[in-house]
Amino acid sequence: MNEEIIEGIIDSVKHFTKRAESSIEVDKVIDEIRLLKELDSDDVVNIENSAKLYIELAEKKYQAGLLSEQEYIYYQYYAVVALIHETRWLKGHYSNELNSVSKKMRDIEKLHGLAQEEYWAKGNAPLDYQLLAQEYETVLESKLEEEFIEFASKDVSELFIKDKSKLEALSEIGRRSIFIKDEIERLNDLAVIYESESKVNEDGEAFFSASIMLAAAMEARLIVQCILNREDVRNVLLSMGLSNKKLKSKNPLNWKLNILIEVSANAGWLPDLEIDDIVFSSKMVGHTLRSTRNFVHPGMHVKRKAPLALGKEQFKNMKAAYILVSKLLNWSNNQTQPTADAPDD
Repeated sequence: MNEEIIEGIIDSVKHFTKRAESSIEVDKVIDEIRLLKELDSDDVVNIENSAKLYIELAEKKYQAGLLSEQEYIYYQYYAVVALIHETRWLKGHYSNELNSVSKKMRDIEKLHGLAQEEYWAKGNAPLDYQLLAQEYETVLESKLEEEFIEFASKDVSELFIKDKSKLEALSEIGRRSIFIKDEIERLNDLAVIYESESKVNEDGEAFFSASIMLAAAMEARLIVQCILNREDVRNVLLSMGLSNKKLKSKNPLNWKLNILIEVSANAGWLPDLEIDDIVFSSKMVGHTLRSTRNFVHPGMHVKRKAPLALGKEQFKNMKAAYILVSKLLNWSNNQTQPTADAPDD
């Protein structure tokens, strides 16, 4: 073996050795978390100790390659915001800065005849009240920044300071990755991520990768379409002569993309389109994108003598195909707002 090969092998072994060492550290932190008593909202010290361990666990798992960046950020976001910040706020740790502002806000509410349980709809409060509310939020935001600096990993706290909205967006992806179990929600989230990664690849002129991601997004969304319309799909399968035995599974999650496209076409979701006396087969447009996705398999690629690279103009065909299918099926990319679920070990 030449020196370059030996060096590469040694580097790989070192990498996996470090991963193994980090995994051992993960187990140690988990053992510490199990020794903690159950969280008590009145025990601020115990809550902050728990938060520190959640953050340490996230760091160790990330170093061991067991978490995505998004999950790593979520665990820290949850620990700082939902445990440390909210507990300190509710327990009056910011009273010196907030009490005077709160009193002024209560005085304005009384002046306008609001009962204790009443409040103004957003944007309807008097201007002086809105300014005080903004001052209140500024204090809380300042405290939150201090807590990120004090407790979170340096990279996470720096992202909070530099681009809080990006931090929150990444944290939400991490939260959904950990907690969302519903098949349809996960498929829709996957489709959004595939679309996003396709755009990254397109911008980097990696057009093969961009096309494959679009085809994966189409597959995820077609599975959802079939799951949401089980009765229609059952009738379509009968008309196509596709029994459960032939399909090997009645669950669309197990179908190949070819079947998903054919079922969608027979269900009328991918109809033929007649424009200026020219008939476009949206089904074949879907298959065009599918055929490019299949080139992720090297054997298939070589057998079909496909090009070794995919150019910008060729990718435009793939993108147009995805847009056509997505518009016909009225796909949406809406995602829910962040919530603070408690992380598991």
